[in-house]
This record gives sequence, structure tokens and C-alpha cells, in this order.
Amino acid sequence: MLSLDGPAFVVLARAAAGRPGSSRFADTLLACALVWAGYLLDRWLDARCEGEVRTWRHGFAGRLGPVFMVIAVLVGLGAVLGGARVPSTWAEALGGSAPWLPLGLAAIFGGRWLRIGWTGRAWCVVWLLVALAGWGEAWPPPSQAAVALLAFANLLAIRRAEQPTERGPRGWLAATAVGATVVAWMAPGALTIGAAAGVGVLMLLGAGGGRHAERRRALVDAVTFLALAAASVA
Repeated sequence: MLSLDGPAFVVLARAAAGRPGSSRFADTLLACALVWAGYLLDRWLDARCEGEVRTWRHGFAGRLGPVFMVIAVLVGLGAVLGGARVPSTWAEALGGSAPWLPLGLAAIFGGRWLRIGWTGRAWCVVWLLVALAGWGEAWPPPSQAAVALLAFANLLAIRRAEQPTERGPRGWLAATAVGATVVAWMAPGALTIGAAAGVGVLMLLGAGGGRHAERRRALVDAVTFLALAAASVA
């Protein structure tokens, strides 16, 4: 209801990267605040846009989203005052794709009016989510790929639960499972193998369509978090 699943993903992904001790608390807090604010804004826009998925969570965000967005901004400012790295971290987190940040944000939050498809918006969300999860860290490419594929599979499985008539997400889930398997085979490790296992389970969950959508969404998030938690303690 409070859209805290995004920040939870960031915390678990940073732990699963293998160097939780090197992560400064202020950096993690700032990354979580940015993800939380963006998540709330996206749901708030969904609640006000015709044709978008609307659940009781979107109704809550439509009423109280701005209040919690202000709280998220205040948390982020507190993290900056607490020593979070900002100027150089955007370039480090986004790498060579940093110049594309404005277009990515426009696609995510303006895609409803720009007629950008759901899949394109989802990839932009994954790109920014992985960048924020790696805030202040130097992740190896296989870890970034594993987290990105797991995040994309999560979004696809949720979309399947909420919009069971769409055929695109089901095909993308199969492709994502193949990609995660290839990454785990080429760079075996706790995170890559855990992500591949999580994506496989999410593919099976996504195959079921829209029966009990709310319970399936909760199960999808639980599988995603469990895969990251298992990788972080392995």
C-alpha cells in the first residue's frame, strides 16, 4: 500500500551484490528515497490516467501519494545531508547511458501520453532501478544483468496477473528466463544463479494469468525478494 516494495528491492539487491559492508548507509537511504518517490509518482499518475491498471493500491496513491512523496523527498534530503554521494554517483551508476536519463524519465512518467508501450516503459524502469540499486557501488556486469532480468521478470509476472489477456508479457517472460540462465551459466555465482532460479519461478507464476491477481502479485514479490535474500546470505 505504501509502495515500499521498490525500496525493499534496492536494499536486498545491494546486499546480494556481495559487498553490503562497503555500502554507506546514506547512499542506500538516498537510493531508497529516490525509488520510493518515483514509485509513488508512477502510481499517482496511473490513478489519474484513463486506461491504466487501477487497484486499491492505486486508489490509495491517488489520495495520499503526494503526502508520501513529500516524505520521500525529505528522506532523500536527509540522506544528502548525512553524506550521500550525489554529483559523481549519477555518472557512475548510469555509466555511458547517463545522457539518456531525461529520455528515460520522460518514457516512464510521460509514456501514457507519448503512446510508449508498456514494455518500453518497463525496460526504462528496470534500467533506472538497477542504476539506483547500484548507487555508490561498482557492480560487475553479470550482477547488473542478473538484477535487471529479475526486476523485469517481476514486472512481467505482475502485468500478467493484472492484464491476463495481453500476450506480450508471457513471451517476454520466457525470453527473460533464457537470458537469466545464460548469465548464470557464463558467470556462475550466488546472485546470478539465485536470479535465474527466481526468474524461472516467476515465469511459472506468470503462466497462470489473472486468477486471484492480488494474491499472485504478493507471491511474485515474495519470490523476487526471496531470490535476492538467498543470494545475499549464500
